[in-house]
Amino acid sequence: MMVYDELGLGLEPAIAAVFQSATFAEFEQWILATREGAIEPSLVDRLNRNISKFCDAALNEQY
Repeated sequence: MMVYDELGLGLEPAIAAVFQSATFAEFEQWILATREGAIEPSLVDRLNRNISKFCDAALNEQY
């Protein structure tokens, strides 16, 4: 959800694209096409940081 929101993809179209894609590479291509071929490096950095924080928090809650 975080990735979909940050990229402005919309939940329903993104989920449909996940299920219509045979591979992760196909889904990535859909994302790029939806984003007019590019994702700003600053957005990628922010997403990577936020995903890392989320995963770290989830692991810490587990133990």
